[in-house]
Amino acid sequence: MRVRFALLLIASALFGAACTSPGEDSGGASLDSRAGSLGILQVERLGGGTDTLDAPPAQLGAAFARYQGLSGDAVVRLLGGRPTTAMDACSVSGAELDGLASSDASVELLDVGVIDVRVGDSEARLVPRTFPELARVAAGFFYAGDAELGVVRADLDAYTFHAEGSAELPGFEVAVPVPADLLEVRLDGVLVSEQVGETAALILRERDLEVSWEGLDPRDQVEVELVSGGATVVCRARDDGSFRVPAAALAPLTHDEAARLVMRRVRVQPFDAAGVDVAYVRLASTRVFDATIR
Repeated sequence: MRVRFALLLIASALFGAACTSPGEDSGGASLDSRAGSLGILQVERLGGGTDTLDAPPAQLGAAFARYQGLSGDAVVRLLGGRPTTAMDACSVSGAELDGLASSDASVELLDVGVIDVRVGDSEARLVPRTFPELARVAAGFFYAGDAELGVVRADLDAYTFHAEGSAELPGFEVAVPVPADLLEVRLDGVLVSEQVGETAALILRERDLEVSWEGLDPRDQVEVELVSGGATVVCRARDDGSFRVPAAALAPLTHDEAARLVMRRVRVQPFDAAGVDVAYVRLASTRVFDATIR
């Protein structure tokens, strides 16, 4: 299997890979074809509902790929995404590359030139970089970085991506309104806090977990991610204010006094990019909580 790619797309020690169900994220466009091209632009920022000039850096990532011999869904996973999770359902995130190898499969990352990202009065620049050859991974171009984009206002500000283009792909520009922060996150009715020293959220594996939050936007979805030891359970819900995680979905998690609950409000918008079959922007407003799993 000849693969030219980088395992990136907003990869970080804090958040891990930020992509969820590729087929759904692409705005309904099919990624089932075993040959084609795709493009993904991503922003993930910590949002706790407070206006502060000390907002943590946003994580930016992008990839444009041409592939054959495997599905677009598999390509997104190769680029650092999670396994496909249906709406209002949960799945276990693990090693996703097993079984994907094929003698006729190839993925080539493409260059769209420098990508400028603007929001409010802030701007960042993503420059195509080469990924050094490491074992099974050959060199390719990728975009990733952190940027201090300051305070943003939901639906009043928009992330604007402008790519200058290259010999491989022409340029483009797309703007997507900023999604709102997740507020009033509760587990089984108890408000959870990110404050240092606060009691960690308690999750009991033997019973269903009721997760609730404030807000409703039909454009958005909400991810509930539970991380315990080496296991990660990811649930994908409609942004209707609540989701019940069944006890069966919690079974892969282990007893852990230092677990983590990650909540994301995700907004996805497809866009037209010349020379690319499927392209979409994925914005995530993220909150991270300490958790205890028993």
